[in-house]
Amino acid sequence: MRLLRAVLVVLVASGLVGLGLVGCDEVDQERVEQGRESLEKAGEALKRAGKSVKETATNVVLPPRQEEQLGDRMARQVLAESQPVTGSPVSRYVSQLGQKVVAAAEGRPEGIDYDFHVIRSPEINAFAIPGGHIFVTTGLLQSAETEAELIAVLGHEVAHVTQRHIAERMVAVYGISTLTSLALGEEAGMLEQMAIDLLAQGYLLKHSRDDEREADEVGMEFVVDAGYSPSGYVAFFERLAKQPQPPAILSSHPNPEERAQNARQAIERLDQAVVERDVHRQRYQEMTSSL
Repeated sequence: MRLLRAVLVVLVASGLVGLGLVGCDEVDQERVEQGRESLEKAGEALKRAGKSVKETATNVVLPPRQEEQLGDRMARQVLAESQPVTGSPVSRYVSQLGQKVVAAAEGRPEGIDYDFHVIRSPEINAFAIPGGHIFVTTGLLQSAETEAELIAVLGHEVAHVTQRHIAERMVAVYGISTLTSLALGEEAGMLEQMAIDLLAQGYLLKHSRDDEREADEVGMEFVVDAGYSPSGYVAFFERLAKQPQPPAILSSHPNPEERAQNARQAIERLDQAVVERDVHRQRYQEMTSSL
């Protein structure tokens, strides 16, 4: 019981959930207030260990293995509500590139397997859901011009998973009891609606701008470690900036001009030989020509 109380105090004080979502009568506001001083001290210790209070609370409430279970159910629902491109050279190509990023990614949560999906949509979009399921639209594949651009997008989405951004958002929005029910296969109607909202409005895409910047930064490290040029970041962001109407992928992201500038600054710190790696334009266009 003490552990339960401690976890709930951390969750409330860190802003992940409110008391109304937790649904436990044994923790009142007075206990929460009493625990704030202890939480601050614990938070400092966690920061010195390289972890945030929010990340620690998320790991307790939605551990990676439960996130994987929830993600598998969500992925099936998203695929049921969309037009997946399966068993094609393009889908295999995207998956192979994604797995290269995953192999280079550090700090991967144990218990999460990564799966990459292509869905048919004119929207320029890519998104990740719980459990390492990453979706890319045919509209994005048609918009990009090189393999380096696509792998930049995949690096960004993989970073959202490794940094637990998606798990943190799920906990913040839906709360403990709902996530547990969904992971256990309950609340089928809600899961269906979540998939519809995700495809129509990108609801789960709305990470904080700090999370988006972190995903860009960490994702670029993954891309470079995977043996690719980071120049795809700049090229893709500049392409987005020229779109007459902001695509769905920018629903909550910092503006593409800012992201392109941030990428340029990060690239300046890299070895020139890394920057000048082949962007694989011809291979990319051959692989996506059938779309």
